[in-house]
Amino acid sequence: MPVENPYVRVWNLIEAARGSVDPDRRRMLISEAFEVVAEARRSKEGRPEGAKSKSPKPVYDLKLDRKGNPTLSLSLEAWSRGDAF
Repeated sequence: MPVENPYVRVWNLIEAARGSVDPDRRRMLISEAFEVVAEARRSKEGRPEGAKSKSPKPVYDLKLDRKGNPTLSLSLEAWSRGDAF
């Protein structure tokens, strides 16, 4: 059995929970999604290469492109796209 991507697994569980009518089943599916996320974080923290790739400061690369003009590229200290804008 191939290993499933945790991101895909979480979204499948969330979609199943959204479509569920039974509140107990919905809670169970969301709880399982949180468990998958926690497991993925634990496995990522266990690998030293995952820790090295993490930037100590928040960085968001923003590229603005307009037809006929050169691309403007900025590196901003922001955690998300919303913060960058």
